[in-house]
Amino acid sequence: MIPAGILTIDKPSGPTSHDVVQMVRRLAGRRVRVGHCGTLDPLASGLLVLTVAAATRLSRYFVGLDKEYEGRVRLGEATDTFDAAGEITERMPVPPDLDEQAVGAAARRLTGTIEQEPPAYSAIKVEGKRLHARARAGEEVRAPVRRIEIHDLEITALELPDIRIRVRCSSGTYVRSIARDLGALLRLPAHLVSLVRTAVGPFALRDAAPPPADTDELRARIVPPARALDFLPAMLLDANQVDRMRVGGSLPLGDLPVASDSPHSPVRAIGPDGELVAMAEIERVGDAGVLQPRVVLSN
Repeated sequence: MIPAGILTIDKPSGPTSHDVVQMVRRLAGRRVRVGHCGTLDPLASGLLVLTVAAATRLSRYFVGLDKEYEGRVRLGEATDTFDAAGEITERMPVPPDLDEQAVGAAARRLTGTIEQEPPAYSAIKVEGKRLHARARAGEEVRAPVRRIEIHDLEITALELPDIRIRVRCSSGTYVRSIARDLGALLRLPAHLVSLVRTAVGPFALRDAAPPPADTDELRARIVPPARALDFLPAMLLDANQVDRMRVGGSLPLGDLPVASDSPHSPVRAIGPDGELVAMAEIERVGDAGVLQPRVVLSN
C-alpha cells in the first residue's frame, strides 16, 4: 500500500509536469491519486512537489508557497513564447558596454509588487480555453495582467549576451515574463534560455531526487503529511478529540493550547501517534473560539 504524503522530484528538462505525475501514478497504482503543486514548463528543470494518495486533498496548502529559481536570460533575441522553445520574433545587437550597474538597476525596477503580463503561450484560461491552445491556433491573444510579488531578483553573472539571475517570487510568477521585461527595461529584446526551480516554500531542490525507479523507492521517499506541513503551527489532540474531529466536529479552543492567534489561518491537528488528523482553522466568536476542521484525513 502506498502511504499518503509528499514527494519531491528533481524534474529533468524535457518531460512535462503531467508526464512526471504519470510516471509516479504508474508506480503507485491506478487507484492511487497523484497531483502536483505547481507546474514547471517542459524546458525547465528542478523541484516539482507532488501529493500522493489522500495528501492530494492538501494541495491548497502547498500551491501558494513562494518559489525560487535560477535562470539564464539571453539579450538581443525575443521569441513568441518568451523562452527558447519559441520562434525568434526580433533580433538586435547587444551593446558591448552594457554593464552590471545598468542591468542591476533594471532588476531593481522589477522587484516588489508589480503588474505582470504572462506569456500568451501559457496554461492560463481565458473564456474557458487555455491561452497556448488559442495562440497555436493562430489567434492573437494577450494574457490578463496579474499582480505578483518579486521578493528578490539578483543578477548573479553578466556573460553577454546572457544574464544569469536568481529569483525569489510569489506563486503564479512567470520567470519567462521577467526575462522579457528585463530586456524591455534595457531596451533590448530578450528571452529565457534555461530555468531551474530551486525551492518551493520550505522544500529545496537539494533534498529532491529524480522520479523513483520502483514502488519500493516511491514508498521510502514519501514524506508524511504532518512532517511535510511542519512549516504551519500544530495543535496536539488527545484520543477523544481525534474521534470528534474525524467526524467533522469542532473543538473548543479552551481545551487546546493556542497554536496561532490569527483567525482562519491553517493549523495542523495532530493525533497522539504524531499523524495528521486534519487541517483546521481557528474561528473566533467574541472572546471564545473553536478549532474547525477543513480537510479531514481518513484513519
